[in-house]
Amino acid sequence: MKHLYLVRHAKSSWELDFPDIERTLNERGYRDAHLVGKYLSENIDHRPDAVVCSPSVRTYTTALIFLPYLKFPVGKLMLARNLYESGPEDYLNTISETSDEIKTLMLFGHNPTISELTNRLTGRNSESLGTTNVAEITLAISSWEKIKAGYGKLLRVIDPKEIQD
Repeated sequence: MKHLYLVRHAKSSWELDFPDIERTLNERGYRDAHLVGKYLSENIDHRPDAVVCSPSVRTYTTALIFLPYLKFPVGKLMLARNLYESGPEDYLNTISETSDEIKTLMLFGHNPTISELTNRLTGRNSESLGTTNVAEITLAISSWEKIKAGYGKLLRVIDPKEIQD
């Protein structure tokens, strides 16, 4: 059994004229990332053994906010270039290359790919993840290589709008 968290980055800012990959979080994004990170620290049974992140500033910043709450070492955060401006197949390839020693993986990425991947893995067509949403999925597989071969079970979607202080 494998456990997967798919995280859509927190709300980003459009105020500055940066290239897309360099867009930063806005005030709500920082607030929601801390809120969800704290919630995860208190409400999940499976802590990530590995964390993989798109190299965009907004995604990387979201991950950096989550990691201390999860007691995950920042130095072990892996950036994956193929998670930026890509589709579900790229994400699946990244996941399938994960060592089988890893039982729980957390992946930070972008929409629409995060939502499409959540739907593909769980056999649903309804999930559209908002910013800072986390899809928690279990997979009845023994090897990450087999992720393409079957569906997982969506345990829940964590949404900052539903866990406001």
